[in-house]
Amino acid sequence: MTTMKNGIRLRWKIYAFLYIPLALSNLTSLFYPKSDLYVYYHTLAAFHKALYVFYVVHILSAVLGLLSASLLLLYVTRTEFLPRSFWKWILILRIIFDCSDHRYEVSLIKSLFHVNLSYVVITLLITTALILPSYFIFYKYLARPKDLFSK
Repeated sequence: MTTMKNGIRLRWKIYAFLYIPLALSNLTSLFYPKSDLYVYYHTLAAFHKALYVFYVVHILSAVLGLLSASLLLLYVTRTEFLPRSFWKWILILRIIFDCSDHRYEVSLIKSLFHVNLSYVVITLLITTALILPSYFIFYKYLARPKDLFSK
């Protein structure tokens, strides 16, 4: 039984090793002037200052993604930090922002669609495979018994 739990924890550690750099690079690329994201949003804002709101929304979404990465670390290390209600609100906000954000990614997928449909399918499958477990970890963390980490 312990070996199985260790195997599952090892998988989450491997996922954390993959997901955390992605979440961190998403946030940092929004502030690096030579990154595609930075150039995209600042070019968009050059057309009209009101479009700058998309940049701010993407920053908030990236911060929520980084908080998800921190929750992943908490789960892997079996650490409890902040009340569950805080993490529930983070999950709700993340769902809202993930559904309303990603203007850059939508533009990228549209351009890939014009090149080759298989690129779109591959991109969507890889993105889903990388992001979906980060939502599942919220469920695992929030649905755990209250005394799970106290042992």
